[in-house]
Amino acid sequence: MKSDLNLLIEYYRAEKRSLESSIKAYLKEQDYLYAHYQQEALWRLNITLGTLQYFKDPLYYEKQELKRIAEFTKGRKLNSYVKSFYQERLIEKENSLSKKSSVYYFNDDQVIDDALFNLYEGRCKQFRLCLSKTNSLYLYFELQDKQVLNISFITKTILDMYGYDEYNYDEDDNESRPYVLRKLGFKWENDLNKIVYSFNMTGFKDAIQIKILLARIAYEVFSLDRGEYDQETILEYLA
Repeated sequence: MKSDLNLLIEYYRAEKRSLESSIKAYLKEQDYLYAHYQQEALWRLNITLGTLQYFKDPLYYEKQELKRIAEFTKGRKLNSYVKSFYQERLIEKENSLSKKSSVYYFNDDQVIDDALFNLYEGRCKQFRLCLSKTNSLYLYFELQDKQVLNISFITKTILDMYGYDEYNYDEDDNESRPYVLRKLGFKWENDLNKIVYSFNMTGFKDAIQIKILLARIAYEVFSLDRGEYDQETILEYLA
């Protein structure tokens, strides 16, 4: 059985192939503007995919660097000095990776899965993920009518974090966090003061779709891979 992380990586690889295909099609049609938009999306996706690969294998970026060095020297006519320099770099990198490879391991825990099944089966009523204690940034999970999972942020928290004016900010600013959240399917619930994503849990069997959403929130919206927030995400049961 494939781990959740491997399934996430497969999902983003499929998205990458789709974007690359779209870029080729737009270039063939000489639609350079849309090709540019798709290229930007591909750049963002590659960052997320690289981060997921790093979670699976902490040596991922070092292995990629080794691969780039090998590809750079392959088939090139280099003078003896340059060739010797890159050969030494390759040997140095290979030895370093060999020493480190026995130290790292991959642990794909099931904390989110367990919490979601506890919610679905009625063993708890609500839990939250703390993404940043400093900013009181929490993602809340609550089941309504035994079928609909509401995943939400407190609106004021998002607005305060990024200095938005609650009444005057531009909802269509595609660089803003609220705009990106809306693109992911979140909706503003002004009467509840929440930004909410609703997921139908009827016949719920696995958490992969929700984990894909969480990965996109983490890397596309809040850039958690760049060290902007707390290093450890904490799950708390509320009821």
